[in-house]
This record gives sequence, structure tokens and C-alpha cells, in this order.
Amino acid sequence: MRSPENGAPAGRVLRLLRLLETAGPASVEVTGESIVLRSEGRESRFERPVLQHCLASGLVQLANRQVRLRAEGVSYLRRALHPEAGFVAQHADLARHAQEGEGGSATDGPAAGTLVDRSESPLSRLYYRRDKKGNAWLDESQFSAGERLRRDFERAGLQPRISANWEASVASAGRGGAGLADLGDFALDARRRLDAAMATLEPTLAGAALDVCCFLKGLEQVERERGWPARSAKLMLRAALTILAGHYGLVAVDRKPGGIVHWGAQDYRPAAR
Repeated sequence: MRSPENGAPAGRVLRLLRLLETAGPASVEVTGESIVLRSEGRESRFERPVLQHCLASGLVQLANRQVRLRAEGVSYLRRALHPEAGFVAQHADLARHAQEGEGGSATDGPAAGTLVDRSESPLSRLYYRRDKKGNAWLDESQFSAGERLRRDFERAGLQPRISANWEASVASAGRGGAGLADLGDFALDARRRLDAAMATLEPTLAGAALDVCCFLKGLEQVERERGWPARSAKLMLRAALTILAGHYGLVAVDRKPGGIVHWGAQDYRPAAR
């Protein structure tokens, strides 16, 4: 595939590709040495060589007077927007995000942030996805709470092994996982923080949070495995993340007398004291 910059300004090529990525297919009208792309009620004007080079390079396709972005165009666009990531960029949905430090605050990291894959986990896909009005289903505090839960889960060494533990001897009885005596101080602290976070959640909410944030299961998989109705996992997850955001101090918690202090099923009754 030839590079579209050979004869067309790279900035205008990227502008055309980004337009097609965000607005979708666009109708094209040729007027002299210019073209007009119309999509979603908006018009954008480009020089004809820009479109010609995109077509010749295989980045877009033209059919029935409509221009569409091809998969090659998506890959080229992602590489061009994130050159530091190289060819990894074309297989991920990369963006800049404020880096969360040890204290958990998004302001602890550098102002420029770090390059993250927005499709890397079910939680990040939920957070970065926007509805037609541009609103996210999870807010910043809920997303940060889920990320902190996952970080403590991983630092506690609770990830399931995907291969044999060759560090343990053949005769060792501890091949299935590390006990508390085998954990370092950082892992112990992480496990204590995880236990404290789980203690704030009712078991059903805790299960939803662990499945999605830590085990990286999709919402449909969680509902299928737990026998829940459709779209219920999404509501359970948001409720859990709201509570965790208050537990981590990411939002102010209003502790008025008489408020909800325990989640329970319909037949739940508090234990006598």
C-alpha cells in the first residue's frame, strides 16, 4: 500500500479519514478541483488529490457516490495518531488518559497522562462508550473505583494462572496458589485493601464487580453464568462501583440517619444483636 502522503498533505489526509471514522460514510460531490463530503447534515471540503490518494492507497472506497473508510484506513489512522505505539496502535483503541498514582487520584500522574487502550477491558469499554448525546454510562469516580479494585486484585496475586507454576517444585503442595505466608508486604497490603472493599458490598454486587473488573468478563457472560436477566449485570455493576467510589473516597458519601446500610434480598432480615 502506497503512503497517501506522496502527493497529498498528511494533515488533510488524516482530517478526511477522521471525518469518515466519526461521521460514517459520506456522499461526495465533485466541484472543479475540490470535493464536498456530506455526512450527518455537515459539509466538509477537500482538494481532489486528497481523495484520489486515499483511494489509490486503499484507505477508502468509493461506490454509489459514497465514500467509506476501509479497514486499511482505520489501521493507518490509528498508527498516524499514535506513532509512538507503532503497529500496536492499529489493533487497539488508544487514547491519552490521566495516570492514576499510588494514592488513587487521577491528578497524581503527569499532566500528559499515559497511552491506554480503551478496549482493553470490559470496564474501560463501558466507560469510554458514549450514547447519542455524548454521555458516558459510567462516570469518572465509578471507573476509577473499578480500576483501583482491579489493581489491588492483581497486586494481591489473585489472577488465575493460565499455565503451570514452574516456580514451585514438583513435590510442593503449594502449586495451586500462594498462601498468606508466601506473600510479600505489598501483596498483603493489596489483599487487605481488596478485602476491605469487598466488605462494603453485598455478595451479589461484589460478584458483579469482581467478574467484570478483575476477571474481565463481559456483561453477557456474567448474566449467563449467574442466571441473571438481560441488562441486569450492567445495573449491578454500576451500583457496586458507586458504593466502591464512596469507599475509596472518590466521591462524598452522605451518611444520613435512616439511609440504606445493607443490601439484601426480599426475604432478608437483619440478625438479632
